[in-house]
Amino acid sequence: MEVSTTELAKLCEKLAEKVLEVEVEDKKVVAMPDFYVDHFIQIPMSFEEFARRVKQVYQQRGGNVAPTRHYLLRGGNAANTVAALAKLGVGAYLIAETDELGFELAEKLLEEAGVHLEHVKVGVKGSYTAALELEAEEGRMVNVMISDPGPVAEFDFGKLSIEDVKLIEEADLVCVFNWAQNRKGTELAEEVFKLAKRSKGKTYFDPGDPSLKPSEVKKAQEALLTSGLLDFLSLNENEVRWFEERGEQLVEKVRLLSENALCEVDLHTAHHVYVGRSGAVAEVPTFRVEQRRSTGAGDSWNAGNIFGILAGFGFVERMVIANAVAAYYISHEKGEHPTRRDLARFLEERAEELTGG
Repeated sequence: MEVSTTELAKLCEKLAEKVLEVEVEDKKVVAMPDFYVDHFIQIPMSFEEFARRVKQVYQQRGGNVAPTRHYLLRGGNAANTVAALAKLGVGAYLIAETDELGFELAEKLLEEAGVHLEHVKVGVKGSYTAALELEAEEGRMVNVMISDPGPVAEFDFGKLSIEDVKLIEEADLVCVFNWAQNRKGTELAEEVFKLAKRSKGKTYFDPGDPSLKPSEVKKAQEALLTSGLLDFLSLNENEVRWFEERGEQLVEKVRLLSENALCEVDLHTAHHVYVGRSGAVAEVPTFRVEQRRSTGAGDSWNAGNIFGILAGFGFVERMVIANAVAAYYISHEKGEHPTRRDLARFLEERAEELTGG
């Protein structure tokens, strides 16, 4: 099933009203285990030109590549997702570990946005990333991340306190992110989701880049996708190719993967998103906006999807909401996430554009 332009316009108009009416303030979402301090470097050139200049500077034994824009932001899939959820009015809780400097930045960048930080642990080391944002085709931007995972790599179930366990059991939805950089990622997700299911909470999993540990993919599939512990699997183009080797087209990969999975498979790409359930696939186009950044787009998309889950929206409605939250973020001058009023306005504008109004 593919959503047409006319159908998308009607959905935008309908959802612009619904996002303001739903009550999600009493909902609790818990996300773990990563909080990064991200150093963004926006490079105003193509990858080929950047590589040429880096090589030139290297061969001359040092120097400057070119003027670039630098800025610091909160990072990590879990941290970015709860930041976006907090802006949408959801009770958002982060479970992670960082160092003293990282926690000070978390207080500045997350607590002020409404994220609950009382479950963030302060240790001797933090997680840090340098994110290079390069120009690509069709005005798109591609991010290349160079990370020191720090405590993310060692965050296992034993790190959770009694208070953390209680919070997970009380949550309406629990997310585990960045499995790829966590040495105990499969075990952490499995045990955390078991806790969530005790109280019938929903579970959400976004693995990150599986190429970092390809031999673990099958183990994660068996422990999570076919066990009944997972409700929603969120993937991008790269990730779905690791989780489903069969099929040439993305829609076929989602169909095949969802046939055997006991969870919904949600694939987000630059131009379309696909929802797979028991072998049936729905396709929803994304919104065309001016892209000012790429890092964090998937986290914003996850936040919109989770907001839709909590609000009780249908799966196609959720994809529209997720696309809207991501499009708002990547096109915003300052990289801010939308409030519900911002989201409603964005959807109204898209409805007008799609109908030529």
